Amino acid sequence: MENTEASNVEDIIKHLAGVRPKPLEWIDRSKDGYRLFQANSEVGRFCYGTDATNQPYFQTPNQEEDTATEEAAKLAAEEQYRITVFRKIAPFLVLAPETAGPSPAVIAELQAILAKYADACVEARYWGGPTIYPQNPITEDVARRFGELLTVKA
Repeated sequence: MENTEASNVEDIIKHLAGVRPKPLEWIDRSKDGYRLFQANSEVGRFCYGTDATNQPYFQTPNQEEDTATEEAAKLAAEEQYRITVFRKIAPFLVLAPETAGPSPAVIAELQAILAKYADACVEARYWGGPTIYPQNPITEDVARRFGELLTVKA
């Protein structure tokens, strides 16, 4: 079940691009002989530092590990905090179904209509006629711009 939960958390993290937990507020609790930074959060206490033997490390509510540098320890603690937060919210979320969007045939038809409209505007201007109806929101530029946007659709 742990693997299922882990993959569910990873799916949620992937679909929540741009969403991150609020940053930890690190408090320096260093003393002579060691460095210690702590942050209390809604999901527990996270720490990092360098112990009295000069070994950098980090701690989470569930683990403690040594690292190569104190900066690596801080990054590892913050990553574990992020994962812990998403694990806490994952049971309350489901992935929204992806919308299918218009079919490629509909997009192609709309592209053709917009291109034909833009070309008709050019032809009308060539003969000295009006290029749009006065109340029409689609101009030649709008038709070309949206036609180009549709070609980018993956």
